[in-house]
Amino acid sequence: MGARERVVLAPKAGRPPKGTDLGWAQRTYAGPPLPYPIAKEIPVKSVAYRGADVHPEYTSVTDRNRRFVEVSDSLCKLLGYQREELIGRKYDELTAPRTNDIPTIFSLFAKSGYMHGIWILVHRRGTRILVRYESWLRPDGSAESQMELLGAGA
Repeated sequence: MGARERVVLAPKAGRPPKGTDLGWAQRTYAGPPLPYPIAKEIPVKSVAYRGADVHPEYTSVTDRNRRFVEVSDSLCKLLGYQREELIGRKYDELTAPRTNDIPTIFSLFAKSGYMHGIWILVHRRGTRILVRYESWLRPDGSAESQMELLGAGA
């Protein structure tokens, strides 16, 4: 493994960032990201943004135990699994190891009912896949997620 690189975001000289209540500067999108897919089996589409919305190209529904209940065909293809292989499988198994404290994140999600951000999934063959996601709790306690591909690499 190579050395990790730390990126520090700073405002332009002389101008403080426009902050939100969390203290983060809001990101404005000038266009679609430029994904860098290494795995040929991962489809990449050009996406026109309507602000910070996530477009539902890849969707899933998980139960209270983070097990897949429903998955879209596109998500199956993105991860390299058949639908039958994903249904009942725990979401944690498809997340890159040591990237997130999943139980803590999901307990916070259960309290707030909504979360969004960037997540790293793992393809069946081990390729890491970077996605932007939005997730919310349904009235029955299951979680629905919509994701879009940002890129993939080793």
